[in-house]
Amino acid sequence: MTTSSIGDLSRGFSLRNQTTRLRAEVDLRALEATTGTTGDLARRLGGDVARVVSIDNRLAQGHSYRSVTAEAAQRATAVQSALSRLSDEADELSSTLLTASSPGNDAAVTTAGLAAESRLQAVIGTLNTRLGDRGLFSGTETRRPALIDANDLLDLAEAAVASETSAAGIDSALTAWFEDPAGFSAQAYLGGPGLEPFVVASGEGVSLDVTALDPAITDQLKSMVMAALLPRDLLAGQTEERAELARMAGERLAEGATDRAGIAARVGIAEGRIAAAEARHAADDTAYSLARLELVAVDDYEAATALTEAEQQLETLYAITARLARLSLSEYL
Repeated sequence: MTTSSIGDLSRGFSLRNQTTRLRAEVDLRALEATTGTTGDLARRLGGDVARVVSIDNRLAQGHSYRSVTAEAAQRATAVQSALSRLSDEADELSSTLLTASSPGNDAAVTTAGLAAESRLQAVIGTLNTRLGDRGLFSGTETRRPALIDANDLLDLAEAAVASETSAAGIDSALTAWFEDPAGFSAQAYLGGPGLEPFVVASGEGVSLDVTALDPAITDQLKSMVMAALLPRDLLAGQTEERAELARMAGERLAEGATDRAGIAARVGIAEGRIAAAEARHAADDTAYSLARLELVAVDDYEAATALTEAEQQLETLYAITARLARLSLSEYL
């Protein structure tokens, strides 16, 4: 009779292979039992993993868009908050200036001018606000402040109107300096052009390009500068002209409320579009995640049963290996 046998070395190798295979099986089944998803996607889908890859790509794309929309939402909120502070400063200073501009009250005009200087510093501080490491109103030059210091701005403005001897003349000279490309925008503005739109979805961009050069903002700055120049002895001794300058600055600030509201409305529209994009991305993420789960999910009971069977097979193999290791000739006989 022909017999065949396996040598000790071959048998040991065979047992190690089986042990390794069963350990991997136990790990796989344990992963499936704890996560509820397959640990061997190719085997689960019969090698056709294209659908899962496609879904994963869409989820990754959605994640990128969500990151952009989150950044855009934070920026829009910060800009809107800053615009609200600018508007509050303008409204309060307008009231102060108009009250002080009554005839024969030069001391009140000077006091209002000092208030204008303080509020100008606050407004410039707001315009130089940073969100993280990026300036809110600096356009593309996000690492730089939007404007120079308030005192430096007043020094430049004072030089531009130094030869004027009337409120109307100061108003005209200051307007010319703010509108001159070589004036305010070149000497006081430190930022760049407005930011490019945030791409919040495929083919959809949302613009948040407000800078300190926006006409409504420069008009507010011009009116505040006009009033803040009053304590610098402009029109010295001309009480009526000084009162007139305070009145003009106060009225201009009040008239600018509509334009300031227009900027806020523009940013508000952008906020609405960003919120809509966020909602769409959240819905898409849920839908694609559920679709993926249908492809990769495993039955909890089946996963637990498979894990138990794999563990039992491994324990049996350990027992056989231990018994073979103790085998001697006397026990064999």
